[in-house]
Amino acid sequence: ELKDAVVEILGDNYWPDALLSEEELAERTGVSANMYESFMAEYQHSEAGIDMMIIVEAKEESLEDVEVYLNDYRELLLNMYEKQPQNKAKVFASRIEVIKNYICYVQLGADIERLESLGEDEMVAYCQQENERALDIIEKRIMSWEE
Repeated sequence: ELKDAVVEILGDNYWPDALLSEEELAERTGVSANMYESFMAEYQHSEAGIDMMIIVEAKEESLEDVEVYLNDYRELLLNMYEKQPQNKAKVFASRIEVIKNYICYVQLGADIERLESLGEDEMVAYCQQENERALDIIEKRIMSWEE
């Protein structure tokens, strides 16, 4: 439901297209099945693309651990893509947000190639804007469940 809301807002600018399994999530991020109630993790299945969105409904006692693991994963990606301007901008602009017991990692931005000539700041700003749009709708949906 949260992913559908993001896809609705971003439309063709939502590029993740492959789901991570429980094992792949643990392998990539360290977030294991005993830490959450449910999760949705989707990434862009192409050589060039790194757009992704991970939403973890964490168990109360694992909330902080999940956030730490996702921040560590983000750091790893920052180092990995240091020399690739577009990917570096996407990772730099990525956001990890805790909303109730959900930890959301959004790294979106779709096609920013056209912004590369304008420099890293423009690429980062655009991706930040897309991530904010995604997080805004996720937060609205999660908060509406409580009403």
